[in-house]
Amino acid sequence: FTGDALYQLSLVRVEEARKYVPPNIPLVNFLGYTLGGFYLARYSDSPTGSFDELVALGGLAWNFPTSCAWAARVYVNNAEARNHGIGVVGLPSRLASFKAVRKPSCRKGKIQHSFKSSSSIDSGSDWWSSAGGRRDRKNQGGAEWVEIRNREAWRIPMLQRITSGLKRVCGIQSNAYITKGLKEPVCAIQIPRLQPQWGPVIQLSLPSYSGGTPACPDLLKYSLRMLTKIRFIKPLKIRMEDEKSGSNSLEALGTVLGGKPLLCMSFEKMNIQVEAPEYLEIK
Repeated sequence: FTGDALYQLSLVRVEEARKYVPPNIPLVNFLGYTLGGFYLARYSDSPTGSFDELVALGGLAWNFPTSCAWAARVYVNNAEARNHGIGVVGLPSRLASFKAVRKPSCRKGKIQHSFKSSSSIDSGSDWWSSAGGRRDRKNQGGAEWVEIRNREAWRIPMLQRITSGLKRVCGIQSNAYITKGLKEPVCAIQIPRLQPQWGPVIQLSLPSYSGGTPACPDLLKYSLRMLTKIRFIKPLKIRMEDEKSGSNSLEALGTVLGGKPLLCMSFEKMNIQVEAPEYLEIK
C-alpha cells in the first residue's frame, strides 16, 4: 500500500467501546476511558488499486505484551477491498462514498471541537486533493470537509426481501451477511491545509487485531510494517448526526468518533506491507 493518511486519537468511554470489541478481549482502561479516534487514508496503490479508507477506532485492545486500536468500522470505496476485509481479515467493512464538500450535510449533529494549537491547518495545500499523489479535480473550489456515507444502507431493503423469501421457501435461518447502514452521513471530517515540511522517514511495526464478526468468528492478528514521514498537526474537527437520528445504533458512531481529541498525526508518503493474518490467542 502507498499513500497518505491522517491518524487522530481521542478519548472514548470504555462502556461505549465495549459495544464494538469482543467481550473476551481486554481494553486498556484509563479511569473509565480508552483510546479511540479515526484513521483516514488515501491509497494511490494497493493490491486492489487506489481507494479511500476511514477506520473508526473503537478502543485500545490489550493482549500481553501488546496493545492496538480495534476497528469498530472500516469504510472503503472499493468493493474488492471491502470484500477482502470482511472475508479474509475479519474486519467490519462497509462500502462507502467519500466526497469533498464545502459544508457538511449532517443536519442535526454537533461539531466535535479540537484543542487550540499553535500549529495551523488553515494555510498551505489542500490535503484531500493531493493526498496519495492523487489530484481530485472535483475539489478545486476549496472544500473544507470530506463527507463519508455508508453505501451499504441502500442495498438492505432488497437483501431483506430476498432473505425473507429464502426463509419461507427453504427454511434458511441465517442472516449473518446482512448489514444495515445509515441514511445520513457517517461523519464529516475537516480537511487540513498543510505546508510542505521536511522530515525523516521512520519505520514502524504495528500489531493489529480483528475478527469476531459473523463472517469471521475467530479472532485474528496481523502486523503492518510502515515506512512514512510523520508530523503532528492540530486535531481535526468532526461532524456527525445525533445518535437518535441513526437507523441502527451500532452504525451511528458518534460515541466513538465524537470523543475529546488528544492528538493528530499526518502520515506522508506511506509504504505499507501487511502480513497474512494468524489466529489470535488471548493471554
